[in-house]
Amino acid sequence: MGLNYKYVFMDFDGTIADTSEGIISSLVKTLAHFGVEVEDQSFLRRFIGPPLGEAFCEHYGFSGEQAEEAVACYREFYSGGEMFKCRLYDGVYDMLAFIKGSGAVLCTGTSKPEPYTEKLLDMLGVRYLFDAVYGAAPEKGRYKKKEVLEYALSSCGIRDRREALLVGDTKYDIIGAKQVGISTAGVLYGFGSLADLVRYEADCICPTPRDVCPVIYTV
Repeated sequence: MGLNYKYVFMDFDGTIADTSEGIISSLVKTLAHFGVEVEDQSFLRRFIGPPLGEAFCEHYGFSGEQAEEAVACYREFYSGGEMFKCRLYDGVYDMLAFIKGSGAVLCTGTSKPEPYTEKLLDMLGVRYLFDAVYGAAPEKGRYKKKEVLEYALSSCGIRDRREALLVGDTKYDIIGAKQVGISTAGVLYGFGSLADLVRYEADCICPTPRDVCPVIYTV
């Protein structure tokens, strides 16, 4: 009974908020800049989760130099206004409030750039629920989930990693968390799939935000 995890790290895209509209719109504009017409926009959901540069290389065969240019182009469109086309998933506010009220330290652990994450949490009205925001910072060498989580764990001064949990929706969340040795809760309402969460061995699977609460605190 009581608190199961002292530290809870939340992914952002697909876990806290549905950011698909702004991300996909920015990707469409970016690819158009390179002369690529997107016929099926649902395909672009594959870009949500992994580092953007890698996704451009994998899915469109971009060279490293092209991918770097594409990421810069994407960020220009995204930060120019597309980023604000997002919403909290139903039930997420209550989930975050429960976690905060449980006594756990609540932080983000996202590969989304830290400044974007801060702005969006403010816009969505939930920044005050978070003790800290940890996200990607390419200028500091933080790109992937593993790098973000290592930084977050160090910043929180966590010695016993069994006290920490990452809540996320994709295989990249599960892989990154396992690489740093913390537990995982995979959610099904985001951009990932049940098959991936099972394949990469999430410690538990939560169909809805409400299902995350008993993972963290057992009544």
